[in-house]
Amino acid sequence: MRKTKTADEYNHQGITLARKGQFEKASQYFRQAVKLVPQAAEFWNNLGSVLNKTGQYQPAIKALKKALTLDPDFAPAHFSLGSVFLNQNKLDKALISYQKGLKINPHFAVAYNNLGIIFFNQGQLDKARDYFEKALKINPQYVLTHYNLGQVLEGQEKLDQAVQGYEKAINLDPDFVDTYNNLGLVLERLGKLDQAIASYQEALKRSPHHPRIIANLTHLFQQTCNWPAFKKASQALDKLDSGGEPPFIKLARCDNLKANLKIARRWSAYLKKRSSGLKPSFTFKNRPSKKKIHLGYLSYDFRDHAVGHQIHDLFKFHDRKQFKVFVYSYGPDDKSLYRQRIKARADKFVDVKNKSHLEAAKAIYNDQVDILIDLMGYTKGYRAEISLMRPAPIQVSYLGFTGTMASDSIDYLLTDKIITPKEEAQFYTEKFCYLPDCYQINSSQRISRKKFKRADFGLPEDSSVFCSFNSNYKIDPALFGIWIKILKRVPKSVLWLSKSNSLAEKNLKKEAKKRGLNPQRLIFTNQIPLEEHLARLPLADLALDTRLYNGGATTSNALRMGVPVITIYGKHYPSRMSSSLLTAIGLPELITYSLKEYHDLALELAENPKKLQAISKKLKANRLKMPLFNTPLFVKNLEKAYRKMRENYQNKQKPKIITITS
Repeated sequence: MRKTKTADEYNHQGITLARKGQFEKASQYFRQAVKLVPQAAEFWNNLGSVLNKTGQYQPAIKALKKALTLDPDFAPAHFSLGSVFLNQNKLDKALISYQKGLKINPHFAVAYNNLGIIFFNQGQLDKARDYFEKALKINPQYVLTHYNLGQVLEGQEKLDQAVQGYEKAINLDPDFVDTYNNLGLVLERLGKLDQAIASYQEALKRSPHHPRIIANLTHLFQQTCNWPAFKKASQALDKLDSGGEPPFIKLARCDNLKANLKIARRWSAYLKKRSSGLKPSFTFKNRPSKKKIHLGYLSYDFRDHAVGHQIHDLFKFHDRKQFKVFVYSYGPDDKSLYRQRIKARADKFVDVKNKSHLEAAKAIYNDQVDILIDLMGYTKGYRAEISLMRPAPIQVSYLGFTGTMASDSIDYLLTDKIITPKEEAQFYTEKFCYLPDCYQINSSQRISRKKFKRADFGLPEDSSVFCSFNSNYKIDPALFGIWIKILKRVPKSVLWLSKSNSLAEKNLKKEAKKRGLNPQRLIFTNQIPLEEHLARLPLADLALDTRLYNGGATTSNALRMGVPVITIYGKHYPSRMSSSLLTAIGLPELITYSLKEYHDLALELAENPKKLQAISKKLKANRLKMPLFNTPLFVKNLEKAYRKMRENYQNKQKPKIITITS
């Protein structure tokens, strides 16, 4: 009797220590308990649980399997074993353990929550939501489940409901830092930027050095042109030197190639670890040879989006004698013209939105795709987990992401020699595949027949109109200072800008006034459908490109409509896009190499209408004869690149730099 009582004492002391988070000490007491009473499944379960908490996974599994040998119907041990497997990303094994436990005890909220996490990590949002809701029926006060459900609702584009989920979690636990961060992200997407900033700041009060939250706040300050706050937050982020910053945010604020590669490597490693439980055994050795190369295009953005705008004609011009074209979409069906065109022009259009990462990868593999083209990289909505599973023997990054993915699952980057010169190959894990004229594809566009007048947008009829329709986060204080100087030198001139958020408009007007310019000379315009935007673009005389992150589609839209664009050739891919576009349209004279050159050229053209008119005339002529808008030529060269990639693979050569000539 004394022996059993002593074991109970050790067990209770271990439980007390575990509740305080002292897991190492707790494990010592549980070891004593099982030593005294080795037949007690409960003691073995408690030992396995705390070993799991300290990352001692194999000893934890051993202890929990001992508990289940003693009592196969001891539900807590099944649940604890599931948690060990979940921590190891062994999702299939975790799933089996939780389900076994729930057959014995169907009222354990934690198990339903953790099953939801498994399905969420696999990209099965509907199943994840179902399990989170089951957990909340059992325990409506379960904070973590409200948070997890918020993530699912966010992924399902149910943003208002996601806000409610996060707010419930915060009400139950005001110190749950990650909830404030995710709430901030959703509020951003809803355009409630004041509230998003407040949410991030609440998070940082509780965790002042949280890199992901600082990164999100930094980018939000950049979007709202709050440059003093952006500078301070950016400096704090750099001091942390952490992998918590998303690669896109890094690219948008930093043109240091080495630093950007470092961040991308860390992000890639994080994704690889998170996806390590998804281990399909894809092999390409015994595939039958095919006459046609199977191409697979993967994206969230087959819709009314810049990528959809640019790429829809690609599927029209692919040579079906040599290629079979598959499209894998995991974004929303917005019923737009772009979506309809892409869907109609693909040989096979597969909506994998509601498929898990593994199911999507299997669909690609089963279609025997030879070359998979990821059009997202690390941009909003990405599912890099799909390409991480390597469902195709050759995998390529293109268009959506303007940097390295630093992933061993991506072999090539479709690019050109202007945006990524050969000497910079060391800062990319992908091998460059150089297209001959320009990296960017341009599809045909509908242009509204509306006859807009300057008065329709509050523009002066008799003055120079400069424009920059790039996103506000691309505007930096040094460049804005140059814009102000240009406006001061050109009487009555105005700068026509995109109105993406009211905070940016307020901050830019405040900055203009501070620099001695009447803020009324900044004219902000609402976003409108692309065909109408294209029709209004010719109301501008000259487009002023942004510096650190150029216009991509924004620049080619202006050039398409005959509006010259001045740019600065920068230090990394996104700061060279316009230089590539201008070269491909035959106007390299509009590329400058410093803020001073940019300022002087803008003034020269504004003060010499005949010279500006001559450039505009040249631009309009070049649209027909230069390669930028020659989509059939672009596709022909792209197909050469694909054939070369396939040839290298068939010859058992590792990916290497490819240069395509027209």
